Formats: sequence, structure tokens, C-alpha cells
Amino acid sequence: MYACLLTLFLIGLRILVVEHPRPVHPDEEAFIAGIGFPAEYPVHPPGYALWVAMGTAAARMGVEPYWAYAGWSLATSIVGPVLAFFLLRKFVEETAALLWAGAYGASPLMWFSSVTALTYCAAAAIAVAVVLLCVIGMERCRPRWIFAAAALLSIGLLLRADLAVYAGPVVAYAAWRMRRPMAVIRAAAILVTGAAVLLVTMQFLYGRIDGDVASRLEHTREVLLGQSVFRAGLAEGLARNGVKVVVNLAWGAGVLPIVLIGALFLGRLGREEYAFRDMERRVVFWWLVPGIAFLLCFHVVQGYFLPLTAGLFMAVALMVERWRGRRIALYAASIALCLTVAQFVFYPWSAQSTGWKRTLDAKITFMSRAGMKQIDQRARIHEDGDFWRTPAHDLGQE
Repeated sequence: MYACLLTLFLIGLRILVVEHPRPVHPDEEAFIAGIGFPAEYPVHPPGYALWVAMGTAAARMGVEPYWAYAGWSLATSIVGPVLAFFLLRKFVEETAALLWAGAYGASPLMWFSSVTALTYCAAAAIAVAVVLLCVIGMERCRPRWIFAAAALLSIGLLLRADLAVYAGPVVAYAAWRMRRPMAVIRAAAILVTGAAVLLVTMQFLYGRIDGDVASRLEHTREVLLGQSVFRAGLAEGLARNGVKVVVNLAWGAGVLPIVLIGALFLGRLGREEYAFRDMERRVVFWWLVPGIAFLLCFHVVQGYFLPLTAGLFMAVALMVERWRGRRIALYAASIALCLTVAQFVFYPWSAQSTGWKRTLDAKITFMSRAGMKQIDQRARIHEDGDFWRTPAHDLGQE
């Protein structure tokens, strides 16, 4: 019943942004150009073979090219939060789980991405499904659930290879927790097989054009390393990425960061009996820490946060309920849901902004209803590197 209510709620939200200027991002044009997979492939390095195949399949059923992709985003933007609800209710009270899942589905990054031709909502749904399967496997001490999670993740690598960073550590932890060497070996074998399939697929798709897969991947390598701590240094790499991580989370996750800060403060007053259980702490850790470390060290893009955002909501839901009890948790979840919806719907985005609001509107707060409706105007106030320029911008690697 709750899952149905959440589904209807999210469908109602998406209606507010279904119509918007296109494209939202240049990558969308590249994906659309790839419809006809595999004949027209590759279209966008490093290659999102599964995504282009999904778009092609929808187009062949008569869906117009943009919605051949955006339809998948819309569907997975609903499936992801519903799966997050099933995951959350394993740890917190059911009504609170529903409200937190609703807030996740209403977060600006999810809401904005839900009607685009980009891969992020689909990747997030896969990440949540992988974690859910791992949790079920650990609860029931049944390795087959973890093998299913590894298999799903292996398929997901064909959609976005960086899912290995965002969800892979949880699979590894879940397999290790079984305390059975063969479980670890089998899970690892499934993931290695998935990586091999990805490489073979890329070799086939790229190799039939010029035979040089390495040159086709150079763009990705340069984007990752150009602004990484390893090439750009601590100031222009780690520090700049750190600022981008904080600022993007502060907006893209809705009011969640505010609730998080409050939960951390209230946690100092919490009672010992509300301490985290071992599995809860470790699932949150292995879900969030490797992914955030990857963003800090390499490259920050808004959509990269989406496979991690459900983990942040899970962390906050656990903090509030464990430390302050169910009644406070319900209040916090209700407030977070209402304020997050209000934030996205009523933020006054404008291409005529000046000062600090112009910077925020150009870089962050375009992820709002007004920003989506005027997304074709964003280029008037956005320029890569205009706020914190690095050598990578001068090389055209943003």
C-alpha cells in the first residue's frame, strides 16, 4: 500500500517538469545520435552501451527519440525511491521510511534528472537495488542474494562503469560478511566477469571503427585526471572538488544536509540503547565513503551523486530514529519532505540573476522547477571555470 502511494506521489511530482526545453545537456544529443544501436555506436566516450541499447529499444517501439531515453529516466526515478523505501523500512519505522523515500524522490537532483535523457536515475535505481539485495542476503545469511546483487551490478556496468565504485564495495562487504570463502570467490568472479564483458563490448563497438579503443577512452581519462588531486594538486584538485561536493550536496539532496547537521548535534544527546547496529554502520560506510572519496579525488558532476544520495538518506534516517526515537524521526522526515518539495518548486531561478545568486543559479540551483523550465537560458550565465579556474579548463577538459 505504501509503495503504491509513493509511486502515485512521485508521478504527480514529475508532471510539473515533464515539458521543458531540450536538450538539458549536450550528452543527450550524443545519446540520441546513437539510436540504432549497435549500428550507430559509439557516440559518447567512454561508452554507455546498455543505455544506448535501451534508448534504441524504446525508439523501435515508436517512442520519439528524446523520450526513448527520458522515459527510462522517468520510470527509474520512481523505481529507485520505491526500492529505497523497501530498503529503509528494514532499518527504521515504516511510515518514516516512506517519508524519507519520498524526500529522496523529491530531491532536486533526482527530480531534475527524472525527465532527462541522462543515465543518472537509472544508475541510482541499480545502486539501490544492489544494496537492497545485499542487505536481504546478510539478513537471511543466504549468499545467493549477494550473487544476485553482483550479477545486477555487473549488468549495470554496461550502463555506467562508475557503478563499480558506488555499489561494488557494498557487494564486497556483504560477501565477506558471509564468512564463507566460496561466497567471496563467487561474488568476485561474477564482478570480474561483468568487467570483462564490459571491456569486450567496448572493444567490439569501438574496435570495428578504428581499432583503437585506447584513443576512444582518452577523453574519459583526461576528464578524470585533469581535475584530480593527482594531476591538479591539493588546491585545485582536492580542495576544489571538496567545495563542489559540499555545495552540490547542500542543494541536490534538498534539506537533507540541514537535517544531517541537526541529527549529528542531537546524537551527542542520544541514549546508548539507540546505538547503530554493526551492519547498519558498515553498509552506510561502504556505500558512501568510497564513492565520496572518488568524487573528492577525481571529478565532480551533479549526476554522479545520485547513486549515493539514497545512502545519505539512509544514514540520516538511521541517525534520527536511533538517537531521538520514532516520534522525532517522523517529524524530521515530514519536515524534510515538505521543505524539499517547496525548495524545488518555488526557488526563483532566473537567467537575469546577479552577484552570488547568479553564481548559484549558473552552477547549482538550475536544478529546480524554474531552472528546468528555462534550462535553455542557463548558458547565458554559466561558463566553465569562471568561479575557480584550473589548468584543465584551459585545455578544454571540463
